[in-house]
Amino acid sequence: AEQASREAEAEAERRAEREAKAQRKTEGDAEAQRGADAEALREAGGTSDAAIRQRVESTWTRPAGIPDGLSALVAVRLGPGGIVLSVEVARSSGNAAFDRSAVTAVRRADPLPMPDDPDLAQPYREGIEMVFAPDA
Repeated sequence: AEQASREAEAEAERRAEREAKAQRKTEGDAEAQRGADAEALREAGGTSDAAIRQRVESTWTRPAGIPDGLSALVAVRLGPGGIVLSVEVARSSGNAAFDRSAVTAVRRADPLPMPDDPDLAQPYREGIEMVFAPDA
């Protein structure tokens, strides 16, 4: 009876170790998936940012007499379907005509491409800042 009890205890310990090992693997897999998801979000966000920048710059009309190489930081907030809710200059280029042209380009590009995934779209709804530098 004592031998059977020791064997049962040993089997219980082996089972507990297997379960703990499986739990660690599951947690590691979940952590790896979270990392992959975060990377996918960054990549998709980068793709959306590039698509937005390309769309806005394609609608831009260079004001007369504007020197090359200017850049402005514009703050943009989007609604459902990429509708431009607001756009304003967050950091001026130092040239008022260029700044106005950046804001106008964003408004002309409305609606902007926006991710379909709600998690990816959320930052755009809260507001993003975009460097407007069409000559870069």
